[in-house]
Amino acid sequence: MALTFIDEFFFKEQTFNIKDLDLDNLIEQLTSMYKSMGFETKVVKKENSYILDAEKNMDGANFFFGGQQSLTTKLSYDNDTLDIEYSNGAWIGKIIGIGFGVILCYVPTVMSILGTIKQVKLYKAARSFAETYMNQH
Repeated sequence: MALTFIDEFFFKEQTFNIKDLDLDNLIEQLTSMYKSMGFETKVVKKENSYILDAEKNMDGANFFFGGQQSLTTKLSYDNDTLDIEYSNGAWIGKIIGIGFGVILCYVPTVMSILGTIKQVKLYKAARSFAETYMNQH
């Protein structure tokens, strides 16, 4: 939705060439990683692909203070090629928090900046997990 350009600009997709990938095992381990970090997850399977939504702190207060974290990970495997796309990071609340903070007081700004750092770390953790998994298999 909004601010998709942030996802596209900073966090491009990953592509791996790997034979005989057990995509079910990969999605199971990725889901376990998100759950171990306190995220709620939802997985949808479609033929040779999965869509994994991970969300944390999605309540109203976290929205206005930029504490929400979310990431949609789409994994597609075809012809020995794994494509991983990352999208739907929780950026709106962070921008709102920074805006309110600048106008009203600096607490929302600080909270939103901390939320932004956590969101970026989530992307990095997902990308690092995929690279580590591919190197081990």
